[in-house]
Amino acid sequence: MAGSRPRRGDFVRATTSVADTIPPGQLFTAEGGARFCSIAIGTCGALCAGLFILTPDAGGVLEARKVAWVHGTSLGGESAGFPEMPGVSVELLRKAAGRKESLISKDLLVQPIWTGRADSHEATAPPAAFLVLQAASRQRKGGVTTGSFTGVDRQRARIICLLAALKEEARAASSQSEVLARLSQAISQETTVEGKLRRMTGFLSEATQSDHACVWLQPTGHGGPMRLRAVSGDQGDRVGPVEAPADTQAMHADLRRIARFDAPAAVALSALPWLKDILGIGLADLGDAAIVTPLRRNQEPVGVAISATAPGTSEHDAATMALERIGLLRALADQIVITSEIALTSVDAQDRIRRYSLLAAIGEIALSKLGMEIMLDSILMRVQDHFDATSVYLYLLGSERSALRTRSVHRPDYASGSPFIEVKAHLISNDKRIGTLQVRRTLASPFSGPDHETLSQVADQVALSLTTSARYQLQASLAVLDALTDLPNRRSAEGAFDRELDRARQEQVSLSIALLDIDHFKGINDTYGHETGDAVLRDIARMFKVQVRATDHISRWGGEEFLILLPGSSRDAAQRVCERIRHSASLVAVRAASDKVIPVTASLGGATF
Repeated sequence: MAGSRPRRGDFVRATTSVADTIPPGQLFTAEGGARFCSIAIGTCGALCAGLFILTPDAGGVLEARKVAWVHGTSLGGESAGFPEMPGVSVELLRKAAGRKESLISKDLLVQPIWTGRADSHEATAPPAAFLVLQAASRQRKGGVTTGSFTGVDRQRARIICLLAALKEEARAASSQSEVLARLSQAISQETTVEGKLRRMTGFLSEATQSDHACVWLQPTGHGGPMRLRAVSGDQGDRVGPVEAPADTQAMHADLRRIARFDAPAAVALSALPWLKDILGIGLADLGDAAIVTPLRRNQEPVGVAISATAPGTSEHDAATMALERIGLLRALADQIVITSEIALTSVDAQDRIRRYSLLAAIGEIALSKLGMEIMLDSILMRVQDHFDATSVYLYLLGSERSALRTRSVHRPDYASGSPFIEVKAHLISNDKRIGTLQVRRTLASPFSGPDHETLSQVADQVALSLTTSARYQLQASLAVLDALTDLPNRRSAEGAFDRELDRARQEQVSLSIALLDIDHFKGINDTYGHETGDAVLRDIARMFKVQVRATDHISRWGGEEFLILLPGSSRDAAQRVCERIRHSASLVAVRAASDKVIPVTASLGGATF
């Protein structure tokens, strides 16, 4: 019932719903947004929920626009007939955007949602959207009082928004890498700056599902008005000067205004009356709005990319599309700026752009939170595409110099034993070689000097990605493992207990728990020293690893105490396990520095749910 306090089991199911039932790329659609709002209502016990975005209106002024809205009494259905939540203003959303946590204003809870790339210069980028919850009024003695939210509600709203954002980012990262790889291949076939910009404008049209787009850039190293650099459309791609509209001063003012936007956004077509003339089409061939993407160099506006939406596309649909593709549009914008700079200032533009695209793709893959094996395979495929290689091999040194891990990718027409020519580069981390990257081609395709330089940079990037990934994995393991015994620590045990207890309640099965305490452990430390005491703890931990099932959870609870979780075990079964563990502990014998063998005994107590 709307307004009732959700239980822990409800929250687990809600987070599962966010992770599984909202397809990536659908959060900011009306259907996906309504489903997310329904999940938020059930999770936080709210009366109603809305998904909002901040987007410029026709005059460039920000307004709060609703993507979806659901009332608690109509979960999963329409909200017609119910009054919408009051008080949702631009000021409220902008205030929430400046906070590191959710904002509570009267009976409203506002949780910002960040999506898109997490580049360092975008750390302060505005949120993509906002989840707004309204608390249900409560019956109190003497009448009805305004509803409120608890700290738990705020935390749950933050978590489900984070889960939804991660799904959007995962889809965006995958889509972005694919598009950038195709773009790299396409622009590598062009020898002129104009041709490369044409190609990128076409990809901009594809990214926004439009037929018409144009790119405006300031001359490199100069200020002044922006210049039209490329146009794509039904009449074929074209570059450079077109017939200017009558009021060029107003056009340049509009371009300067939208170039200062923080992120891609939708602008009403009525605010860009000159666009149809630039594109060379009539109003009947355009939707109600255009998607504008600012082009920046060192955070300074240097141009604008504009995509005209297809006929029948509303301003709301265009704003949603810009929101969904924010990461890809920013990546294309960066590529346009980089291309225009490098290609105009270097005779080696083609190689530089392809190299940048390869390194950028590897960086994107390394940041995409993929598993180690998937990350390495993805990187090798990018390297194979770049060098048009028959095979790419990655050899990683193990704990010993002779121990190797090998990853490789091959072209479909690869024939083992065929003659080849290869180039290789070592992976160096902290002045130590951690592996080797090898690229092979047929004898008819020799490697050039720039190829060697590129592979060396790729090897450095791969080494950095591997080192960073390994460091993150180590930090993650240290957060939940006890350094002395290598068993899960108390923090991990508390989380495991909560999960297993919830599962036992939902599935109506037994859960047993026991606590083991080493007898007279203080006396061992006092008599023989802490090093001997540490040896006792490590031997007890090793004993656990051969005495319990894979589904059981053993952790160091603190000091000489160990917590044992036995999912699915009845009282009698748990008692038998505890007796077996107690007997095994009595067989542990540690030799002190004086060569005296110290016997060990332990006591256990337990309970069953």
